[in-house]
Amino acid sequence: MLIINVINDLFMKNRLHGLRLVPSVCVLILSALVAFTACKKQPSSPPSAKGSLVQEGGGCYPFTVHGIYYNGITPPDTNYVEINVNVTSPGAYRITSDMQYGVTFSGSGVFNDTGLNVVRMRSTGTFLKNTVADFHTSFDSSSCVFRVITRDSAELSIADNTWHFTAGGHFYQGTGVGYATVWVGGSYYFAFFGSMAGYSDTSLIIKYSTYPTEPVSCSNLTSAKPENYLSFATSRFATGPVVHLDASQSTGPAVTDITHCSGNLYYFNGTARDSAGNIVPITNARFRVDNPHQSSTPQ
Repeated sequence: MLIINVINDLFMKNRLHGLRLVPSVCVLILSALVAFTACKKQPSSPPSAKGSLVQEGGGCYPFTVHGIYYNGITPPDTNYVEINVNVTSPGAYRITSDMQYGVTFSGSGVFNDTGLNVVRMRSTGTFLKNTVADFHTSFDSSSCVFRVITRDSAELSIADNTWHFTAGGHFYQGTGVGYATVWVGGSYYFAFFGSMAGYSDTSLIIKYSTYPTEPVSCSNLTSAKPENYLSFATSRFATGPVVHLDASQSTGPAVTDITHCSGNLYYFNGTARDSAGNIVPITNARFRVDNPHQSSTPQ
């Protein structure tokens, strides 16, 4: 706009004096003005920041995962991971991770001060499976790892403190509560007691024992043991005959097994006997328990 105003001003002044600017003169003036404008000082980009992801003496700075990540679901904006960087020279930064199970994390900005700074890393992509993922990052000459635990998106389809499974062609569901007991010097005992909504004569009991002494979790599930069992009994259905299922009466393994879990969601299996004496498998079986009651019992 400034260039145009200058040319218009020259044109008007020359008209007043009876002169006329020839095209070549206009081009020359325009070129000079453009060159003058280009010579004006342009804003400079900040230098690259320097620092480290590693504490003095070794070991990465702590990180914090905000929000819950599920497989197959794009996380909301409230989900992110915070890592710490010890900045020795302020400036611009961009930190990215490698790809794990279809997801990468990155964060960028400008460090204005030296010392410990927090970088907010946001994800790109969706997790292909529920798992434990270790993401590798680097900054300046340092490298570190932060861990994100992804939960099964199936957890969103079942409410806390509820259960369901299919057996003998019937779908069972209800509510329940979990209990966790640590036996001193021995195993960890876990029980889920449930009932079918609206029926006082229906019960579900799952008992599961692990060793060593630590809570049942996805990291320490063990194979089925003789003391583990599932019991389900009901005297009614919405449709169909009266059926009694009890793994302890089955001719197959008289146990149930919690096969795996994700967050508060537990999957289990087993066999049972119906009222006609047939052995039926327990399928599509899961329960979700929020904060089981904790207690310690001496042996």
